[in-house]
Amino acid sequence: MRRGSMTWLAGIGRRGIVATILVTPAMAAGTWVASPALAQTKAQPQIYAIPAGPLSAALAAFGRQSGTQIAYEASVARDKTSPGLSGSATREEAIARLLSGTGVDYTFTDASSILVTSAATDAGGPAADGATVLEPITVHGNGETAFGPVEGYVAKRTATASKTDASLMETPQAVNIVTADQLADQSAQTMTEALRYTPGVLGGLEGAGDTRRDPITVRGFEPALYLDGVLATSGGALTAVTKPEPYNFERLEILKGPASVLYGANSPGGLVNAVSKRPTDEARGEVTLEGGSYDRLQEQFDVSGPLDADGTLLYRLVGVNRNADTQVDFQPDDHRFLAPSFTWKPDEDTSLTLLGQYSKDDGGVYQSLPLRGTLLSNPFGSIPRHRTGGDKAFDHYDSEYWNIGSVFDHRINDAITFSQTVRYGEHDNDYAGAYISGLRDDLRTADRVAYVYRNQAQSLAIDNRLAFEFDTGAASHSLLVGFDYNRLKSANQNGEMAIDPIDVFNPVYGHINPVPIAIRNNNLSEQTGIYLQDVVRLDALTLMVGVRHDWARSDVKNPFYAYDATDEATSYRVGATYQFDNGIAPYASYSESFALKEGMRADGGTWKPTTGQQYEIGVRYEIPGTDTMVTLSAFDLKQQNNVSAVPNTPFSVQTGEIGVRGIEAEIKASLDSGWDLTASTAYLDGEITEDADSSLVGDKAFNTPDVTASLWVDYTFQADDALGGLTLGGGVRHIGNYVSSQYEKPYRETPAATLFDAHVKYDFAALGKDYEGLSLSLNVTNLFDKRHYAYVDNYFTTDAPGREISARLGYKW
Repeated sequence: MRRGSMTWLAGIGRRGIVATILVTPAMAAGTWVASPALAQTKAQPQIYAIPAGPLSAALAAFGRQSGTQIAYEASVARDKTSPGLSGSATREEAIARLLSGTGVDYTFTDASSILVTSAATDAGGPAADGATVLEPITVHGNGETAFGPVEGYVAKRTATASKTDASLMETPQAVNIVTADQLADQSAQTMTEALRYTPGVLGGLEGAGDTRRDPITVRGFEPALYLDGVLATSGGALTAVTKPEPYNFERLEILKGPASVLYGANSPGGLVNAVSKRPTDEARGEVTLEGGSYDRLQEQFDVSGPLDADGTLLYRLVGVNRNADTQVDFQPDDHRFLAPSFTWKPDEDTSLTLLGQYSKDDGGVYQSLPLRGTLLSNPFGSIPRHRTGGDKAFDHYDSEYWNIGSVFDHRINDAITFSQTVRYGEHDNDYAGAYISGLRDDLRTADRVAYVYRNQAQSLAIDNRLAFEFDTGAASHSLLVGFDYNRLKSANQNGEMAIDPIDVFNPVYGHINPVPIAIRNNNLSEQTGIYLQDVVRLDALTLMVGVRHDWARSDVKNPFYAYDATDEATSYRVGATYQFDNGIAPYASYSESFALKEGMRADGGTWKPTTGQQYEIGVRYEIPGTDTMVTLSAFDLKQQNNVSAVPNTPFSVQTGEIGVRGIEAEIKASLDSGWDLTASTAYLDGEITEDADSSLVGDKAFNTPDVTASLWVDYTFQADDALGGLTLGGGVRHIGNYVSSQYEKPYRETPAATLFDAHVKYDFAALGKDYEGLSLSLNVTNLFDKRHYAYVDNYFTTDAPGREISARLGYKW
């Protein structure tokens, strides 16, 4: 770690940066020579499981498994048998082996389409034997990309781990992907709900009623949120963090472990990348109406399609409107969201997508209750979980957020592609609440504190990438060179004061006087990084090596300290994967991270960035002949330079270290027999390994459950009558004990909980064509209404959500 200077950035203003954003794609599109229309990127191998049999069936299976569109005349495949294919092959190798000995030829008409013809027939001409040319047959593959939709629960490609559209089977780091289908089946309304069936993830840390954000931990550390591959965090305070809308996700990807080699400053536990819905080539749409617990009423829509006859202009519009209360008194969950997007595709080599989002929220704030009367007994009874220390006339969370971004791709020639992702956002909010600060000796009078926060924030993220495809001898290379820049500016004000107590068993709420502003903060952070990554493929072996250097600046001003500091960091990653023909792919990797640490030392200097390292081994198994992915990983993760207090002094030093070791397993499957399932488990051993206070060494790391496990299963009846529209499903989740606070020993752990969820859906298309597109679904979370907790310490608890019911009527076209 070296200190350096970023004074050259000081002269870059907003206008200059925005001008650079707008000019770069235009220059790229206007001055670079486009490659030929049929130019293809370097082929990458994947696993196939296609049994020998009729050629038509083999071509259909190949289309599904490779995502390729195949066109042929029916007479070409009639009475012909394919030898089948099992194992790893590129797309060209696979189609050649499938057609071996059949007397049939093939031609790639573009990068993802194949025309199959008789060896004695010219494409589009009459058969040599004079046979009648029949109606063409087209086989459509699902065409999965790392940026598009997935049919079912099993995603097989990711761009989060490598910033390229790559197969999961060649990725040497754990990646969990939640698809839009899974989000819909589980009726996920928040990030916490979207990830509750994901191994190694703990969510809902601020409990029911708090709708400000979605805090989670991944492998024991809180991750950063990315949107379409660039940083989405939009504020410099707790209350100004982007809260994403799951209905706008095409997929949600969780990259486990350090990721600074591609993304710069980050948590060592990993990061979360939300992939937005994008415009589609075909016209489609859906509308839904939802009602549920706590007077929830929600409408949402998603419409998309071409704007012109040539399909060069596409659009999409996603919207959500929700009015709802929550489990906690006086804490609403009202939400407005709109996400327009447009794509321009002037040719096969160039595309520009504009992505916008706007959200406005009237939400709830954090609440806690005394330990006596919730988890521990109280002679006056149990405090109901809807109770609040706040006040209806005072508590509020008013938030307004918008962003606009672009995704630009241009294939310069067969070997070089330029890509750029840009996003600019602004976030304003006004937040006030009151909380219980203590329970008096009478065990019913609770002291309270009222507080206010106001925040304005602006964020900018730019990521430029050049991808090169080339060979050196028998090895093929996918080389990525990138340059990115992130800027976050925020100004916030806050204050707090003691207010009148309440009786927690019989509260009388009243007027709270205005809280004066006591603290004003102004923060500016900038980060510039350059990175290099090479993915080398040699037969079944894939090697991934990467290096990145970052320059970071933090300018902080508040009543306690002020500084303008710079830091530099170099991060590395190396990994290897070997893909066996039977679908098994073991991998191993080493990766690093760093993160800036705000604050000043007693000597007037600033804290060094924290650093992290992870060793990971794992194996993926793509079961041949099925849409099933099994992943098992083991890791050893450490973070250094944590600030720890020196006992019996007012000073702190940067000598702390936290270590987390663990094993994670996940199974995802979407089977032709009507079954969809996801199952996972994680064992995490997190502890403080170094600290200025030796008595803390060996203590459990906080927010790191020892064991989590989950199982979700959906079954759609495979019948030709009305029963064929019925889907029944549900799940079970277990969250082990974890330490929520290390404020005072002995620690009181948040107790373990096992929860059940249920799902019923009916597709009215089973009743006839007149009802196609119409569906009705019912979801119940925490089916048995178990009282459990998101946070527990020696004095307070925060309730997690109880039973919630939602019903949804939807129509798709």
